[in-house]
Amino acid sequence: MSGLEVVGVVLGGIPLVIEALKFYRDGIATVYDMFKYLDTFDMIYVEFSTTLSRFLQECEHLYRKELELPDHQYKEFMDNGGKQWEASFQVEFEQKLRGKLGHDWQAYMDLSRYLKKRFHLLRKKLDLNEDFSVRFEALPLRKHI
Repeated sequence: MSGLEVVGVVLGGIPLVIEALKFYRDGIATVYDMFKYLDTFDMIYVEFSTTLSRFLQECEHLYRKELELPDHQYKEFMDNGGKQWEASFQVEFEQKLRGKLGHDWQAYMDLSRYLKKRFHLLRKKLDLNEDFSVRFEALPLRKHI
């Protein structure tokens, strides 16, 4: 997986992770024993979602405004890391991105890899599906007397 694909996976997963965190928060709120953790979780949720929102905004500005990525290619990049782009365009885009970031390229890639790793750890901890959606398991219906 190229560096750009890693970034695309991270960016595409952010909204799903935030929704999963909301779902998890709601689940915590319904469990009586977890009330003491609700404020802590709310604080973590706000910090996490704020940080990710800022990261998304910076990436959107970089890709759309600075690198002038067309809307359809930006959407493809956000959906799947540009996997369906032609190889020549991937190389051209990466060169533009490297040129724009300069010496910050490595830090950008390190952050993207770190976020991807953390997302997958969070996905495992929250027992989410591969696409970061919430697992729903049908419970057997019971007759009430």
